[in-house]
Amino acid sequence: MSALYEDLAAAIRTEQPAALATVFEGPEELLGSKLLIRPGAVPEVRGTLHDDGLDRVVARDVFGELAAGLTVTRPY
Repeated sequence: MSALYEDLAAAIRTEQPAALATVFEGPEELLGSKLLIRPGAVPEVRGTLHDDGLDRVVARDVFGELAAGLTVTRPY
C-alpha cells in the first residue's frame, strides 16, 4: 500500500478529516496522480497532480470543503 493510502487509512481510522484528489480523466501521463489533503494545526498536502497551479487550486478548494464538512466531486 502506498504511503498516501496508509495516511488516508489512518485519518479514517481516527475519524480525522482528509481528502484524496485523483486524476481520473485527462492526459494519460497524469491519470492516477493523487494529492492527499489533511487540515489541522499543521495542514498537510502530500503527493501531486503534476501541475503546480492545479495542486494549489485543488488544495485550496479541498480545505474549504473540509472546513464546511462537505463531500464533493469537482471537475477541473
